[in-house]
Amino acid sequence: MTRLTPRLAGLAFGLILSGCQTAPAPVPAVLAEASPEDLSEIRRVAGLLLDRPLVQLGAGDLRHQSVVSVLPPRPGPRETHSLAQPVQLDLVLIGEGCHLVLRTTGTAKALSGVRCVPL
Repeated sequence: MTRLTPRLAGLAFGLILSGCQTAPAPVPAVLAEASPEDLSEIRRVAGLLLDRPLVQLGAGDLRHQSVVSVLPPRPGPRETHSLAQPVQLDLVLIGEGCHLVLRTTGTAKALSGVRCVPL
């Protein structure tokens, strides 16, 4: 019986380790191509992350940089200026999928039909 106990312990340990699978780590990414459809999907997902119906992307070529800047909303009719700052999101690969990650919360959302490559 003592010979069986170490074997059972080893088997149990192996089963525990095989059950501990981690999600792939996010890898900074850039767009494979910056088509109008890709940019439209980025605006759509950025709007979902920021809970805003319309977003305007800041300047930058997402084929060469992984940071997506979203400009703040324009001041309202009764405002003369705004102290709002652009919001930054990161373009990352998680597994095989391209995602946008909101820096302030770490929330990630998948981009549908957008192809990314590692930076």
